[in-house]
Amino acid sequence: MIKKILILSGILIVLLIIFRIGADIWGRSKLKAYDLIWRQAITAMRQRNAARKVPVLNGQPIDENAAPLYQELMAAVEKDDVQAIRNAAKIQVGTPLPPEAVKLLDKRRPVIAQLREALHRTHCDWNFKYEDGFYMELHCCPN
Repeated sequence: MIKKILILSGILIVLLIIFRIGADIWGRSKLKAYDLIWRQAITAMRQRNAARKVPVLNGQPIDENAAPLYQELMAAVEKDDVQAIRNAAKIQVGTPLPPEAVKLLDKRRPVIAQLREALHRTHCDWNFKYEDGFYMELHCCPN
């Protein structure tokens, strides 16, 4: 009797191992198929983004990517400037700017000129690594 139980237990364990290996192979094939579809979707999205041109409201369009210039401009903004910009943005149209905002604008004329150039560029691609999923770095959003 014990011999039959041991044989049945052995057969059951072997069947469970075979089932586990089969489930693993099946799961990996499904994940591989999903990964292929996902990467094709990312490639298609990148192609759509590269083909999409943003209209320029004023001036001559420049057929270049604005993202690197925006990134450079964001790095040029100092932490002290952020509060002054927020305060100036709250001012009603027609109201004179406070002296600190005027001083900031004078100080940042070259940056404003670069921003105007960026606004004339016809596309903006941050080249995100979508393949990284949730761990993707959002370098367009500095801390």
